[in-house]
Amino acid sequence: AVMAWFTVGPGWLPLVTVSVAALLAFWQTVTALRAKDWGHWSLRALVIALVVLIALPAIGRVRPKEIPAHAVSEPGPLALPAADGAANAGPLAVISNDPPPAQTIEPTAAVDRSTQLAKRADRTRFHFDARVRALGEGVDPAFAYVRDAIGFDSYPGVLRGERGTFLARAGNSWDRALLLTALLRAKGVRTRYATARLDDATAQQVFERLFVGPVPAVGSQATSSTTPFEQRLRDRAARDLAVVRSALTSAWPADTGVTSEQVIEELRNHVWVQAEVGAGWQDLDPSLPGAEPGRPLARSERTFEEIPEENFQHVTIRVLAETLSDGQLSTTPRLEWSARSAEVLGQKMILAHVPSGTGAGGRLARLAGEQWRPALWLDGKVHMGDVVRFGASSSAGSFFFGEESSALVSERLEIELDLTGGRSDKSERVLYNRLTDAARAVEVTADALASVPMLNDGPVPALALHNLWFTAGGHDLATYAESIAAISARIADPAAELPDPEAHLQAIALANFPFLVWSEHRILPSLNDVPGVRLYADAPRVLIFSASPSAGGPGGITGEYDLHRDRVRAIARDAGSLRAAVERKVWFGLLEGALEHELTAAEVGDAGGTAGDFVTTSAMVSSLGAAVVRDGAVDGLAALAGDAARANRMRVAVARGSTLVVPRPASGQPARGWWEIAANGDTRAVIDGDLGGSSYSLGKGIGPWRSGGGMGTPDGRMPRLPRPGPSGGGSGSQEYLTLLTTIALGVIIVFELIAFTIHLRAVMRGITVLESMDRDFGSE
Repeated sequence: AVMAWFTVGPGWLPLVTVSVAALLAFWQTVTALRAKDWGHWSLRALVIALVVLIALPAIGRVRPKEIPAHAVSEPGPLALPAADGAANAGPLAVISNDPPPAQTIEPTAAVDRSTQLAKRADRTRFHFDARVRALGEGVDPAFAYVRDAIGFDSYPGVLRGERGTFLARAGNSWDRALLLTALLRAKGVRTRYATARLDDATAQQVFERLFVGPVPAVGSQATSSTTPFEQRLRDRAARDLAVVRSALTSAWPADTGVTSEQVIEELRNHVWVQAEVGAGWQDLDPSLPGAEPGRPLARSERTFEEIPEENFQHVTIRVLAETLSDGQLSTTPRLEWSARSAEVLGQKMILAHVPSGTGAGGRLARLAGEQWRPALWLDGKVHMGDVVRFGASSSAGSFFFGEESSALVSERLEIELDLTGGRSDKSERVLYNRLTDAARAVEVTADALASVPMLNDGPVPALALHNLWFTAGGHDLATYAESIAAISARIADPAAELPDPEAHLQAIALANFPFLVWSEHRILPSLNDVPGVRLYADAPRVLIFSASPSAGGPGGITGEYDLHRDRVRAIARDAGSLRAAVERKVWFGLLEGALEHELTAAEVGDAGGTAGDFVTTSAMVSSLGAAVVRDGAVDGLAALAGDAARANRMRVAVARGSTLVVPRPASGQPARGWWEIAANGDTRAVIDGDLGGSSYSLGKGIGPWRSGGGMGTPDGRMPRLPRPGPSGGGSGSQEYLTLLTTIALGVIIVFELIAFTIHLRAVMRGITVLESMDRDFGSE
């Protein structure tokens, strides 16, 4: 009974028990000696000795002073709507699909607003070095900061790293240990890591810790205002939720795909920090709210200076080329690149193609068969792949170099996540495809391949740009604000030099970055609004934003939002919280779908487009209601889908165990999109091409300054890029600048507009989103 009480009781209990027992032993000894009652004294001494022996091993093991009440976020405008009467609700709310009015901003006003935003950012919240300077010397301030200000998540291995954990304000024991180590080493303290397997009771305590949020910073406060964009987002998602609830009824997901027992087992693999203090090593385990230096959760079983590589989650990106040769299809990787997940989270990344070779040699190479190499630009570095032949671009190429022995059939982007311990997640995104599903079902010949769409600058698929973002937590909004301010100053100065090639790539990535800010800093926090439920990313989420020139003529572009891997983990503390966890997982997917709709609509509106210029699943909802596809098929699936390929995609999704909620189209029209809801509650909006997002097509580019009208920058300058200078070595070498210039020219080609407009669009989006992020931006 005493041992059980020590297990669940507060951390001071063992020490107090030993002290009281010692005093009792002394008093009993004196009493027994005076009474000369040796037998009675021996019995009492034995009982007291047993209590002491039980208590002593518990001393030094941390026990929280008190597990705090399960912390939750304040219900905000994006909180889950109540489910009362959903199945019997009245008419659906009327939500307009028309784009909002075009957003305009005067350059000098942009400078003022963005500069004020940059000044208002809390550097200690977003800049690691500023946080280090704010902490006192020694181990105690850093220990207290990680214990109190960094929440606890559970997932396999190292996901976020020290930087990502600092920005997300949460991590598992591995990532929290990395952050604490980085803080201490910045103070000159020598550290190492220690690991152990936690027992049942201790792992249960850490599990309870998952539902306790960080201690709010002094002076922090939530914003009470709701922006027009946020209101549109909520209204659309709430309308879509009503459709899904009404359609699913008894088919609502039963669980989240992960049990509390599985999470507790995951938590047993525990790691903490040991710091060299004086002549020895001091244990620093800030896992529980009542933790103190020197009191780890378990006795160390192993120590090491650095975390082994196999404990890190990894990302691998591949570009695969499928070719047809002698009637046989084969696939080979043309680019492959890997890194730790922590190294790519929140980093600007663009996948493009560059002609194989430069100058006259490059022209001849393109004539030989439009030879292009995939290039992955990662915020300061370019990783090149092998040649992909898109097909001869002219009769001259065929005359000089002959017909191709093999033909490109498709190009695909493969993303593989190594989640440690032999667990992995692999997915593909089709970048370009010349072969229909029906043609693949029979013997494939070259005649079955669609022709390669061409422009003067090259094959359309080779000119496409794909902006990849990996995310698993918060982002550095202070640096984002500084970048927006710098771009604002540049576009407001007519005498300023046009941006260098790398600035073009930075700008196009920043123009898409608001999606991540809304998702991580507004949507996800709104889900953790009830006790006993936690939602967070346990692996990288992958978002892809693509744009390419339209094959229909100059000046047009097509674009896609693809929420490629947009899943979060939902944990219920007990069976009574399971329903709430499942609902919030579905709600997350619907909010993300509403977000992609509203951002796409804003982009189309800025270009002067209409609702007919873009497609989203949410835009398909009407008074006709929705059909449900599950258990293999429904009556009339082929008629609902409209074609065999779309019907087959529906069957494949259902075969995975998903249920599809399909907005019913008008008579005679196909259902071009649906919501795919997995058995574990994962929800995503799907449109043609199996895209988890939206698509748009515009005839005149984006923004008020478009090409084709004799207009360059506001002062009449035409776009130009700096020529590569002399080789300077490293990232400034001749080769690197040549690659950057080529890729940046691709940016101009894709958008058919000058750099000024690209940068202005990034500024407009950035100011809007940052001014809406008072809670996470202006303070902790």
